[in-house]
Amino acid sequence: MAEGTKARTAEKPQGLQLSTIRNRTHTVPVEFEGEKFEVTYRRGILSRQYDAERRAVEKAARATEDDADRATEEALKAVMVYDLSVILESWTVLDGAKPVPITQELLESLDFDFLGAIYSAIWDDRRPPVETSTDSSGT
Repeated sequence: MAEGTKARTAEKPQGLQLSTIRNRTHTVPVEFEGEKFEVTYRRGILSRQYDAERRAVEKAARATEDDADRATEEALKAVMVYDLSVILESWTVLDGAKPVPITQELLESLDFDFLGAIYSAIWDDRRPPVETSTDSSGT
């Protein structure tokens, strides 16, 4: 019996590794003002903890402004910068011939429209594909 037990413990467990779920990445194309580049983002990072942290960032950004419209704008950019700083793995953005590292400070300094292009590409990629119906009646 001890021999059978030893054989079972020597086998590698079957199943999906948690690290595989958490470390999934996907690369998507982005276009900004006629220029094309790619971003690779972490698909498996989104969780309840991430969502709670994201809400805290939004709340803190809103609290810094008295004007409601300005507060909404600041909160939107703060959440976008937070999201991208957490989920971006890499990108093909260059400074001359050198790759540009992704940092929260850099993202905070970038144009809102540029960040929006990246944000939209990622969320469009995450959206489930729309099923199209085919009409088999020929009409």
